[in-house]
Amino acid sequence: MKLATYRHKDGAERLGVIINDEVIDVASLDPRLPGTMIDLLRAGADGMDALRRVLDGKGNRIPLVEVTLLAPVPRSSLTASPCISPRTSSARDSVRSPTALRLMVFPS
Repeated sequence: MKLATYRHKDGAERLGVIINDEVIDVASLDPRLPGTMIDLLRAGADGMDALRRVLDGKGNRIPLVEVTLLAPVPRSSLTASPCISPRTSSARDSVRSPTALRLMVFPS
């Protein structure tokens, strides 16, 4: 399943599923489904399962050439900050060196 955030003629950002050369508007499948990619991510596995259950060829289909594809997760609510973390080279070695690069993620 290819998920997308897109904009159509009305200018609103919408959640869609791309199948072949069309986008299916998720809101047209069931208004109880998440309306944005962020809402779908927050809904987790339950949200994806609900989407799979109703995705059976129904829904408002829009030709892909008529939409503008946007960043998949616009306006993310997470902030990522790279940092260097000291790492011990062995269990017996007390010498610590900055060899591990970690990505710290913080809610914003």
